[in-house]
Amino acid sequence: MNFEKEYKKHIKKQGIKGALPHNLTDNLLEYLLKQIEEYIQDNSEFPSMVLVPVLSIQGYLLGNFNKKEIHVSFESDEQMEKSFNLYVAWIVVEKSNRVYKVATDKDSQPTLENIFVNETIGA
Repeated sequence: MNFEKEYKKHIKKQGIKGALPHNLTDNLLEYLLKQIEEYIQDNSEFPSMVLVPVLSIQGYLLGNFNKKEIHVSFESDEQMEKSFNLYVAWIVVEKSNRVYKVATDKDSQPTLENIFVNETIGA
């Protein structure tokens, strides 16, 4: 699977909200999960493809999403790591929702504005 190509096509069709875990296609979600699992289990290379949606969302939050050149920054390395870890957590939650058909209301799903906020997990 060419993740970058499929992701760009998905975002072009869905807009930036397509980067949210509950809006990812099954293929994109499975690919990201595989990258995450390999990283955790095998101490493999950092799953850089997981950063693609994280950086997309952060670019949007900074007002840089639709620009030709996207400049993304975080307040600190710790903030970038926190955003990455929260996105990974939401990916796992979304997979569980799809497998076990957990009924979730829209208020319990992350939004572009709160996905990188600790308090949204399990709210």
